Amino acid sequence: MPDNGCSHLLKKQDHSVKCAMINIIFFKKVIDTYCHDAGNKVIKMISLLIGESISHSAIISRFGSEEFCILIADLTFISAKMLFNNLREEIADAHVPSSKNDQQLQITVCTGG
Repeated sequence: MPDNGCSHLLKKQDHSVKCAMINIIFFKKVIDTYCHDAGNKVIKMISLLIGESISHSAIISRFGSEEFCILIADLTFISAKMLFNNLREEIADAHVPSSKNDQQLQITVCTGG
């Protein structure tokens, strides 16, 4: 079977891999109201925050138009839950500039694993 990039996470003995899906709430409404440019800014902002918050040992991918999938090893369930909750709060605290009336968009996400 070809290596899909995940094998290094799965080969570690006595360690489990945690998976979380991050869904952007009302992403379609952002695009419909503020255009695709605003949607692209939202995706870039969330990507940046995920990259800054998650360790290099994780696999991060965009999953569909409004979701991200994160696989991460070497964390307990509680640590992973705290990490993803902190990420959710960081995203909620960030604001994305829109092209309409200099409005700042506040984005919320839900995380589930």
